[in-house]
This record gives sequence, C-alpha cells and structure tokens, in this order.
Amino acid sequence: MDIITPRLSWELVDSSLTTQLNYHGRLANKTLPALPPEILTEVFLAGQAISASNAESVAYSELHLSARLPFELTVSHVNSFWRAVAHSSHSLWRTIQVTTRSNPNRVEAYVERSRGCFVDVTICSLYAFDAIDARSVDAIFSRVQDWRRCIVILEVEREIQPIITRLRGVAAPCLTYLSITLHESQSLLPGQRILEAGCPRLDFLRLRGVAIRSFAPPLTTVTTLHLEQTNFTVLMYPSFRQILINAPQLENLSVHGNIIGQRTWPNIINDIPLLRLRSLRICGHMHSTGCVHSGILVNIAAPELHSLVLKGLMANDLNPFFDNCLPKFKKVQSLTLCDVDYSIDDPFASLSRAFPLLRDFTCLNSAFQVPQILKFLADPHRTPVPWPNLENLTVILNFERESLLRDAVRCRINVGRPLRKLRLMAGDDDIKFLPDYSWLVQNITLESVDTFPDCWPRGRDFEDEDDFMLR
Repeated sequence: MDIITPRLSWELVDSSLTTQLNYHGRLANKTLPALPPEILTEVFLAGQAISASNAESVAYSELHLSARLPFELTVSHVNSFWRAVAHSSHSLWRTIQVTTRSNPNRVEAYVERSRGCFVDVTICSLYAFDAIDARSVDAIFSRVQDWRRCIVILEVEREIQPIITRLRGVAAPCLTYLSITLHESQSLLPGQRILEAGCPRLDFLRLRGVAIRSFAPPLTTVTTLHLEQTNFTVLMYPSFRQILINAPQLENLSVHGNIIGQRTWPNIINDIPLLRLRSLRICGHMHSTGCVHSGILVNIAAPELHSLVLKGLMANDLNPFFDNCLPKFKKVQSLTLCDVDYSIDDPFASLSRAFPLLRDFTCLNSAFQVPQILKFLADPHRTPVPWPNLENLTVILNFERESLLRDAVRCRINVGRPLRKLRLMAGDDDIKFLPDYSWLVQNITLESVDTFPDCWPRGRDFEDEDDFMLR
C-alpha cells in the first residue's frame, strides 16, 4: 500500500502564524490536551527558525519602523501556559538585538531568560546623532562570556558611549563569529587591541570601514577573514601584510575595495605566506585607481588555493600578475569573474595559463554583452586546448549571439574535452526558447538558475546576512 506523507507549506505557516497564534492557542487550551513542555519548546524553536528566515535584517529594522512582534514574544502572549513554557525555554531568547529603538526592559528580559545558553548578539546604531540606551549596552555586555556570535554595526564610535572599545581587555571564550562595521570614530587610535584576554574559538571575522585600521582582535584561530573598505579608510602595505601573517590558520580571505593606501603595491612575490588558504575573493572599486587584484595575487604565497573570485576588474588590472607569476596557483579549480570591464577581446589566454587546472568557470556580467569566455571556448584553432579539465560553465543569458553557446559546447566536444554542465542565469522559459535548445539538451546538462548562489566560502553552513559582495 502506498503511504502518502502530507507536506507542510512553511511559507503559508510563516505568513499566517503570527496573526493566528492567539486564536489557536486559546482554542488549543480548551479543546486539546496540553502538549508536554519539552515538546512545546521544540515547536516554539521550529516556529522561531521559520519566522527568522523571512525576518528583516536588524539594520533594515533600524532604518524603518516595524510593528512586527518577534516570534518568541508572540507565543508568550497567547496564554499563561505558553508564556511559562516560553520563558523557561532559555534557548528561545538567545538571539538578542540592540538598536537605538530597543526598549532596555526588553533587552534585560532577553538577557535574563537566555541564561545558561550561548547568545547571538547584534548591536546596531545607524544614526550619528542618536545613541543606544546605556542600560541595554550594559545588559548585553554582562553576558560577553556567553557570546557565540556578535555583529556590531555603528555609524560612529563615541567617546562618551564606547561600544566596540568596551571589548578591550575582555575575554569571550565562546565567541566564534565577530563582524564589526564602523563608519566613523571619535579620536580612535589605530590598531587598538580588543578581546586580548582571549577568544580561543574565534573562527570568523569581518572588519568593515574604519574598523579595519581601528581594531585588532586576536587572529590566531581565525579561518575566515573579511576586510572590507567601504569608505576612504586605507592601510599601508606593511599593516595589511601583518594582519594576514597574524592569521596562520586562514583558509578563506575576502578583500573588498582598494584597501592599500599606496598608489602601487610593492609586488614582492610570495611576500605573505598563506599556506592554508583555499578560497580567495577580491573586489576592487571599478573606475578607480588601484591594483588590488594583482597586488594580492602577486604578494601572497598560497599553494593550496582552490577557489578564486575576482570582481570589478578593469582592462589592465591583472597585468602585473600575468607578467610576474605565471603559473603560480596550480591548484585553482574554480574561477568566478564578476562585473569585469575588459577593453581587450581576449584576456582568457592569460587566465588559462595562470590557472591551468580549472574545472568550474563562472562569468557574471550585468552589462548586456556577449561573454568573451564563449568566444574564447568556441575558437577551434586554439592550441593547446585551454582548460582541458573544464567541466562546468556559468554565464548570464543576457546577450543576443546565443549561437555562441552551441559553438562553445560543440568545439569542446570536437577537441575531446566536452563540458559537463552549462548553467545559465535565466528563467526556464527563456532557455526553452533558445534556437539551439534541442541540440544543447542532447549534448550537455543544461541548467537554469534565477540568481547566482553567492554563498561564500562554498560549504558555509550558517547565514551571513552581512555578506553582500556579489549582490
């Protein structure tokens, strides 16, 4: 006998849950036996996870008034039994958010109800003229020994109400994730040490804006590091080098902006040893002076580099790298180019020599132009065959010369190096109307995707709502 398993529409649950909890909670009290507290707790946690997946970011809530009540408070208001179970479910209150709009009584309640659990903390103030209530700040820092994740987003670090500076001399033994965004500071000296009393589990670190040069947390255990220039904050090369050298376990590095203050990089080949690095992502500011892409690629030594993302490349940005270091990264198998502006027709010959073992190539250009990668792969006269191991190709379907798709696939078949998958960023209907659709589906796995999966690094198993490099 066939067993039919009913499927629950979580989107429907999330959209109606908040408005119907009061009614159904009271109805359940009258007509159904009470669920055991431990089961009800699991139901609450599952509902909270569903609600959080569609919730607005803390920064958005700070900028826009929102009347949406958090899930944990909603279930607490249903009846006395649910309230008692919710208040005793410590993990239901472990996510604590503090903004300029936060009620200090609510923050203190969250702090007390979450005792016995690790806590995930967000502190957000996007207004230079408005401060967070001191009681809220004191309450959240009273649990610093239990912080698991901490996100700080500040327009300004004030002398009269320091927040990030309060981490000086502090130990956070449970902290694994730290993201600090700071746009302006009042009389901050560069390189202030924070958390120097110890954060032995710190695995993920993001420093954005002024925070790059203002604060120096311990890096000895960090495996994923984001350095993001979002204003005119710059570093001298020795400072940048020292940051990376202080992170001996670094596996994933993301650099945003022309982060080095010098007009040209020193181009000292293999000057920065990153012997465990596997994923590298570099985003330069297009139409601005700087050679951050070549600067990093030339100066680092990363023999285990496996995945590379380059965004905002201009015509000659990689020339110093091509001139000095071919081939250098022989283990790179995945390359993504995003929003490149090449005035030359054929940058890929140099790329194929620089990264000869490529298996996965992605080219994301928002401009309406034919991806040069298709012209490159469709040329039957190239010898030796570029990227003989190439299996997967991803491009945006926003150009008119669609016949190049067939030409590229056919050329790879003819030279005995067929592609395995062609991934097109387009709707299913757009792909089905391709003039060569029938031929393509017979000769390659054709896949459509609505958006590029910008999870970085690959295999990341947590939500990183602050990561917007490819958005």
